[in-house]
Amino acid sequence: MNLDGKRVVITGASRGIGAEIAKEFAAAGSQVVLSARTESAISNLANEIDGISIPFDANDPEDARTYIDNVENNVGPIDVLINNAGIEKSTLIEDITEKEIEETLRINLITPQVLTAAVLPKMLSRGAGHLVYTSSIAATTGNPAMSAYCSSKAGLTRYAESLRMELRYTPLNVSIL
Repeated sequence: MNLDGKRVVITGASRGIGAEIAKEFAAAGSQVVLSARTESAISNLANEIDGISIPFDANDPEDARTYIDNVENNVGPIDVLINNAGIEKSTLIEDITEKEIEETLRINLITPQVLTAAVLPKMLSRGAGHLVYTSSIAATTGNPAMSAYCSSKAGLTRYAESLRMELRYTPLNVSIL
């Protein structure tokens, strides 16, 4: 895929895998839109790679519902959406709270689906697009004190696999990292 001039949106871009992905896409000539809750971190990285920062809270349902339109209205059409925002909880089942479970499932599983539902019709109408989901080896096996995280990443992986099947005869692509 020629990435020169492609608009790439990365959630969870303030550090770690998201920040490294952003640097690689920028080096390949893409216009990178960085999103995360920590505005200062994405602003600093945006300055470093000549990208654009748009704050985004993956745990906020309203933010998830409006984010794609916000990006496309302010920056332009999205060519690649990288659903990288994630949260990992290492809490024993008997100690994890309902709030922690909900937060993990929302950030890791629900928000990527909401973002996909918002961007997919736009990509289909343009006849191009790539959807990327950052999963984990934890999607394939259970781990002690990681029940919410493992189940959220397993769900995300199955979602992306199902989406790939649905889009099989379209020009869109789906990747799972």
